[in-house]
Amino acid sequence: MADRFPQGGIGVIDATGHAKQGEQTPGVQRQYCGETGKIDNCVVAQHLLFSDNAADNPFACMLATDLYLPQAWVQDRQRCQDAGIGREVVYRPKWKIAVDQLPQVRAAGVKLNWVVFDEDYGYACA
Repeated sequence: MADRFPQGGIGVIDATGHAKQGEQTPGVQRQYCGETGKIDNCVVAQHLLFSDNAADNPFACMLATDLYLPQAWVQDRQRCQDAGIGREVVYRPKWKIAVDQLPQVRAAGVKLNWVVFDEDYGYACA
């Protein structure tokens, strides 16, 4: 993709929650769920998206995605073991996951002229 868009693009930081029932899926718990628009039982993934923002035909794709693992999960090592989550996995807030994704895509040769995000990520700096 770096060859296709040498001029760069816009990086979009976004988390997505998907409703999920049960308690065994890694990361599932009651938290804000974008799919239902409320606090709900769900899993959340942290994404870094790319857009060239072309007015005639904008191109967008997902550059990186990581599971957000809530603190309650990381603190319950037996639950993690039962779900196949290794001991090396530690809690990272969503903003930290997003920051960690940026050098990964740069190392892959993707140029981002801008990185945008919604107000929830601004609270990390407050």
